Amino acid sequence: MNKRIAMIAYTQLPYDSRVIREASAAIDCGFQVDFYTLKQPRDAEIPGVTMINSSFDQYKGSNKLAFIYTYLRFFTFILLKISINHFKNPYAVIHVNNMPNFLVFGCLLPKLFGAKIILDIHDLMPELYAEKFHLPLNHFLIRLLYLEERMSGRFANVVIATNRLQVERFHENKIKKKEYPIILNASDEEVFKPFTDHNFHQEQFNLIFPSTLAKRLGLDLLVEAMKIVSEHRQNIVLHIYGDGEYKDGLVELIQDKNLNGQVKFHGVVDHPSLSKAYEKAHVGVVPWPSNYSTNYQMPIKMNEYFIKGLAAITSDVRIIKEYFSDCTLFYQAGNAKDFAEKILYLEDNRQLAKDLATKGHTFYLDNSWSKYKLRYQQLITQLAGKPN
Repeated sequence: MNKRIAMIAYTQLPYDSRVIREASAAIDCGFQVDFYTLKQPRDAEIPGVTMINSSFDQYKGSNKLAFIYTYLRFFTFILLKISINHFKNPYAVIHVNNMPNFLVFGCLLPKLFGAKIILDIHDLMPELYAEKFHLPLNHFLIRLLYLEERMSGRFANVVIATNRLQVERFHENKIKKKEYPIILNASDEEVFKPFTDHNFHQEQFNLIFPSTLAKRLGLDLLVEAMKIVSEHRQNIVLHIYGDGEYKDGLVELIQDKNLNGQVKFHGVVDHPSLSKAYEKAHVGVVPWPSNYSTNYQMPIKMNEYFIKGLAAITSDVRIIKEYFSDCTLFYQAGNAKDFAEKILYLEDNRQLAKDLATKGHTFYLDNSWSKYKLRYQQLITQLAGKPN
C-alpha cells in the first residue's frame, strides 16, 4: 500500500487546529504527509509533517477581487507543486481543506494518475460570502459559488462534512455522493487537556471568547451586552483572545464603551496558553448572529469549552440548538439585552453554570477527538488501499 498523503489548506496553522489534528492523525497511522499551505510563522510546524509553504500570506481584507486573486494565486502554486511532486513520488491520497473548494482541481494530474481526492468542507462558501458581502443567496455571484461547490464535490472521491446539517445542504446542492463522512470539530485531548476543576463560586465570574476577530461573528453585540452587564455587576469579566480584520475596531469599541476593566483583550496566544486560560474561566460565549452561514457552521470553540469544563452561553442559531440543546444557555440571536440578561442570570445561579458545564463535558466524552480520529484514519487507509 502506498502510504504517502498530501494535505492542502489555505490557512495559518496557529489558527486552524482541525488541519493540525488530521495531519497528525495521518502520521499516527503510518502515512508520510506533505502539507501544502501558505507562508507560515517561523515556528509553525506539525511534528513529522513535511511543510511545503508558498511565499505569500493569507488575505484578511474584504475586497472581492483581492480574495479571488489570492485564491487563484494559491491554486496556481498547488497545481504546479503537487503535480511535480506527485510524479517524483506518487501520493495515494490528497486531502484538500476548503476554502476555496476549487483547490481540488489543482490535483487534476495526480487524480488522473491514481490519487484519491478528499474535499473537507469546513465552511459553506456560498452562505459565508453571501453574509460577508451582504448579497442575497440568489445573487449570480453566490449562484456561482454553489456551482463551484457542486462541481468540486463531484470531482472529489470523498466529501467530508463537519456536521449533519451540512450533509443536508450537500444533498440540496446535488453534490451526489452516497455518503458524507462527518468529522466533527472535536478538540484534541493532547492539546486541550480535559479539565473540570473550576470554582464556579469564586467572586470574579470570568467569561471567555477566543476567535477570529471578524465583525460578522457578533463581536459588537458581545461588547454591547457587556456594557449592559457592567451597569449591574462589576465582578463579571470578559476575556477575548484572537486576531483578525476587526481587531483595531474591537479595541476602539471597548475603549469607547469604557469597558477596559471588564473586557480584556489578550491578542493571539498559542494553544497551550489558551488551554490554561480556559482553566481560569467559567463560561464560554458564542455571540454569533443568525444568518445564512452561522446556521450551518459548527463553532469549534463549543467543543473546546466543553473539554475544558466550561458552561456556555450562546445565540440560538440552528446548528448549536441541533447539537447542544441540553448543555448550553441560549439567548435570542442579535439581542444584546437578552444576551446580557442570560449572563447576569448565570452569574446569579452558579450551580446552574456548574450543571451546564457537567453536561457539556459529557458531550465531549461522547464526541472526543479519539473517536473521529479513528474514523478519519479508517477513511484514508481505505482510500489508500483502493486500486487505481
